[in-house]
Amino acid sequence: MIVNASECLAKPDEAPDAVAAPDGNRDVLGNEVITEGGTKLGTVKDLILFLGGDGEVVGYELQREGSKEAWFIPRPAQLAISGDALLVPDQIDDYISDDFSGFGGSVDKFRADHGATA
Repeated sequence: MIVNASECLAKPDEAPDAVAAPDGNRDVLGNEVITEGGTKLGTVKDLILFLGGDGEVVGYELQREGSKEAWFIPRPAQLAISGDALLVPDQIDDYISDDFSGFGGSVDKFRADHGATA
């Protein structure tokens, strides 16, 4: 996404409600996952929850097209969510895990690299 002018931006407290406080009950299951560059990674098959605290969603399980194998990507790696797709950074490859037992390390690495906390 390219923003053509700073006038197109809004402060969070001045943004429309749908942007400043999006609905937290969006169903992303079955949504396509696409990188900024347009690479289709698969569809969201399931959510990965951290079972400590209040059950935070820490990632997505993706079903790759034409394969029974799954990929796991950390959340909040998405840049945007529409009713049909999640847009993720091109650099998501650094955090994709095809081994669920190693996915916790991918989440930790993503959070460390992006200053996110649990």
